[in-house]
Amino acid sequence: MIVTQKLQSLIFPPFDSLKYSAIISIASIAGLYLCLDSHSNNLITYFLAIICLFPRTLNLIISNYRSSELLKLSALLILYLFISTMFISPAGIRKVFSAGANSLLLLIFLGAIISSDHNYPQFRKWLIISLIISASIAALYGIFEYIKGRQAGLFPSTAGSFNFLNKCLGTPDELKEWGQANCDLAQWRVHLFGRLKNPVIGGVSLGFAAALAFSHMIYELRWRHFILWLAGLTCILLGVYFTTSRGAAAGLISAGTMAIICRLNAPPFLIYLLFTGLCGACGWLVIGPSWIEYIPRGIGDRNAIWDSYLHAIFQRPFFGAGITDSTILQNQTGTIAQHAHNIYLSTTYYGGLVALALLSYLQIRAIKIATKLSSSTFGACALSAMMYSCTVLLVDGGLFITKITWLWLVFWLPILFCGFIENKLSREQTVI
Repeated sequence: MIVTQKLQSLIFPPFDSLKYSAIISIASIAGLYLCLDSHSNNLITYFLAIICLFPRTLNLIISNYRSSELLKLSALLILYLFISTMFISPAGIRKVFSAGANSLLLLIFLGAIISSDHNYPQFRKWLIISLIISASIAALYGIFEYIKGRQAGLFPSTAGSFNFLNKCLGTPDELKEWGQANCDLAQWRVHLFGRLKNPVIGGVSLGFAAALAFSHMIYELRWRHFILWLAGLTCILLGVYFTTSRGAAAGLISAGTMAIICRLNAPPFLIYLLFTGLCGACGWLVIGPSWIEYIPRGIGDRNAIWDSYLHAIFQRPFFGAGITDSTILQNQTGTIAQHAHNIYLSTTYYGGLVALALLSYLQIRAIKIATKLSSSTFGACALSAMMYSCTVLLVDGGLFITKITWLWLVFWLPILFCGFIENKLSREQTVI
């Protein structure tokens, strides 16, 4: 009988839904960088949702939602935006159902990540390593395709007389003049896979991985591991550079500053000061005078887009237009705004001042929790990720209740990192 049971367990091993939910959670994040199309990425999250419906995993997720302040606040924000849709804006059943499905998918994802960290102490390490490896592969592939395209003559150049990498040795003024004379930047910027094909979104997503790599690298004392972190960081930064994303560059400056401040064991008030001052300064640098003058590219029509959204917000300031609203805004100059390019404006437009207050309180609480372990490696990582998120989302981002996109990476993952710290502090208090 015992032999039969052992043989059965070998042929049909017991299904551990918690283990598979952890693996698929990591795959969903890595898939943002590596999936060739958005449908594949969506499919991974659908599998995750199915796995999380198994009783053992579902019970743990519900338990974590009950015990975690950040998960409660996240759920409150998501549910408010969904429920408000039903009484704010008239929407068809299909739109409401789609919004509800996206909200549920996001709630499951958040719960699965926190539950995986709760159940597997090594989960956060493998999540970050997988993210950085995936980002490095995506960056190298994007650069390879770009170089191959230039050699094949797919991108404009002066008959290949010199290339961009060689010209980088010139002065910023020479580089700017060369870029304006010889390149249509929209064509020669690096493009990544799937949902990150847009070079701006790709650059911002790669920048997030670079911020994580840098925050771990400066804490690394083992030289072999230091070299590995440095190699990954170098690959990703090359990818960011060739996407020419100014938002990513500003985010990396602010995140890198935060990581260094944490490494120097700065007091909490200095961290709070950085969040209020540095984010505003970096946001101004992106929308104000160019600070990377050798990139011959404008900042788009952000000011005109923000004006159109502010005008719409003033019409419905308290509860917003609802997340099923599909109005394409247009300002007096004729600039069309399909999304706000600012997550705070976008949240206020869809959910009003109530949603903005919930979003702000969620981020403030996350920062405050992470600051309690600011001197540790992962505390610095979480604070750097939050700094990067706050900076980048000042100049980009739209509705964050969607199927998996770069906003799950840049907006939600830093919140979850702070949730890992909340988990750790909670376990330590329980032991005491």
